[in-house]
Amino acid sequence: VFFRICIDDDFWGLVVAQHNEKRVVDLQQRKLCTFAIQAATSKYESHVKQNLLERTELLKLAEEELKKSLSENKMVNCALIQHMDILTQLVDADGLAIFNQGDVFSYGQSPPKAQFYELIQFLQKHTDKALFKDYNFRLNHQENFKEKLGFAGLMYLKVGLENDYYIVWFRRENSSQVMQMELKEEQDGKKQLKIWEDTRYDVAKPWNDAEINFVLRLNQIIKES
Repeated sequence: VFFRICIDDDFWGLVVAQHNEKRVVDLQQRKLCTFAIQAATSKYESHVKQNLLERTELLKLAEEELKKSLSENKMVNCALIQHMDILTQLVDADGLAIFNQGDVFSYGQSPPKAQFYELIQFLQKHTDKALFKDYNFRLNHQENFKEKLGFAGLMYLKVGLENDYYIVWFRRENSSQVMQMELKEEQDGKKQLKIWEDTRYDVAKPWNDAEINFVLRLNQIIKES
């Protein structure tokens, strides 16, 4: 038995119930389960929409503050350094570091300076994107660094056309349980559903659309300044 979950009319996931042997499905209980899932989904949607409203208001205030600082400071870097706490909070990151022509400014849980230089060299060599994100960064690239990375995920914004100004956000490891399912055919020809859990390490919480849009908006504000 399975039940679809839709958020904002988009398919979000499934609730699946299974038994090793055939059983008669109680239609009344199935209908009750459907109502329970619909109620939980509606409550979740309301919670998400309320958070979006609060976040939108916070973003507006942050934009106004950043624009004011950028207009008052002759150097973009000075304005950004003054608001590293806000820049970290609005992307829901654990740390932030700014690389400006060899100078490093950090806030929160960010790598040591020597490792950050190593990271910048790696990014300069392996990607020329203006915006780069990877919540599996430590899982994918740890072998390229001398010491163990103290973060699992990162996102950076490259300011300007040169490879000399980076704003880098960091997220710590967020290990999680992932359920795996596989339908295997046994020797007797019968199909058996195998279910098991894997623990994922060296990964962080993914960056969502709202956080990415804020970084893109930040880039636009910097350009306009």
